[in-house]
Amino acid sequence: MVMRQHGAPTHVAGYSLGYGAAFALSGVLTFPTFVHDVFSANFPYAEDNHAALQEDRLRSCILYDPTESTFGDTVASAIQHHFPEVIVKDDRPPFCMQVVAPQTVLDALRAWVFRSFPAAASHSTRMISSDSAHLYPDRYRAVKAAFRQVAYGKPTLDIVTHQHGVLRQGQLPEDGGGVLFDAIQAPLSMRRVVDNLVAYRGPLIMFGSARTADFVFFGLGSKALNRPLLDWEQALLQRDTSILIPNAADWR
Repeated sequence: MVMRQHGAPTHVAGYSLGYGAAFALSGVLTFPTFVHDVFSANFPYAEDNHAALQEDRLRSCILYDPTESTFGDTVASAIQHHFPEVIVKDDRPPFCMQVVAPQTVLDALRAWVFRSFPAAASHSTRMISSDSAHLYPDRYRAVKAAFRQVAYGKPTLDIVTHQHGVLRQGQLPEDGGGVLFDAIQAPLSMRRVVDNLVAYRGPLIMFGSARTADFVFFGLGSKALNRPLLDWEQALLQRDTSILIPNAADWR
């Protein structure tokens, strides 16, 4: 609300549950409606994610080789034919993807990738415990149905999504609940979001921790967007962005 009072945002995007904030900021949902209707309807999905973390049954990592343009396609093919238990949680072609699997399976995939693409050994991330988010959206038909019961309005900003392209300002989403469900639950592709962001001018304001902001563009390169990235705290505390951005008036 403060940002909208003191600036003129033109578009929003999200990452996983962050799409809820994008929908609320754009006016498609009120924030109370998101909290009481959408967030509560999402509870079974959240419980599964929490259980996966507590039981420590999944591992995740980002595989990344910035030197080889065939990396994504080659690794995707290898997963399909030789590592069927691996799920691509976030696709970032051509150089990068986030994958999830049980420990032994992910160990085997990483070993194959690092043999086949030596540069990936130094650029890929370490393995971490993983939730089950974005892995099995078909399990949550009741959640999707609940999302569809919520009232959605026309966006006052463009909403950039990874599943349904850009929801245009002033146009009522054809299936707002389905779009929001796919945005939160379905496997991600930050590459699609970034490709759409190229069409817009202006700085990007990143919400969340510094780690989250780095992760969103990991393997894609924020410099490719050719614009400043502002931390949300900077954007709130520094209302006169001309100090941070040359010719700030040109970005509004």
